[in-house]
Amino acid sequence: MLDEGLKALAAWGASGLRLSASVNVSPNSLCDGRLRDLTEELLTRHGVPGERLVIEVTESGLLTNTTMAAEVLKGLSALGVRVSIDDFGTGFSSLSHLRRLPVDQIKIDYSFVRTMLGDSDDAAIVRSVIGLSKGLGLTCVAEGIEDQEVYAALRELGCDSAQGYYMARPMPVDQIARWLRSTNTHAWSSTAGDEEARG
Repeated sequence: MLDEGLKALAAWGASGLRLSASVNVSPNSLCDGRLRDLTEELLTRHGVPGERLVIEVTESGLLTNTTMAAEVLKGLSALGVRVSIDDFGTGFSSLSHLRRLPVDQIKIDYSFVRTMLGDSDDAAIVRSVIGLSKGLGLTCVAEGIEDQEVYAALRELGCDSAQGYYMARPMPVDQIARWLRSTNTHAWSSTAGDEEARG
């Protein structure tokens, strides 16, 4: 997935699109001491700057081997690679890690986002996570957005980026550039004009 993601980033860059790509990393890979060197090799091979790559790890994945995971993430961060905690709010343990790990982004789990307009508890969690991310200087992504009302509410709350079927359904890599050029849906982002694709 890393190789494919970086290959796509290189192609998009060559066509003038300034994109980043997110790649999910399993707990086993997160504890693999070779991940940092492999990532550096692939970044060099494809000529992609490290900051264009976002590595996504789940809260539960961080708990598999916290010490090893921290070392691997610090190595990736040293390459400029950004780190995102996926499914935030479901693992009940990441707050203590946010101070010690090189985290750049928090993704609010869709289970809170999809019901936030009808459930006051989920709405409170979403507001709290957005506030936490801002307080720590992290970007915040809401996932699982399926309608305009939730999209608008999250934007009003100051969430940085949106992900979900409301913006677009999953699509093949070769269609993403065409979609970006034909829509302005992706304009909501705090990444200074950069857009993000997930792998």
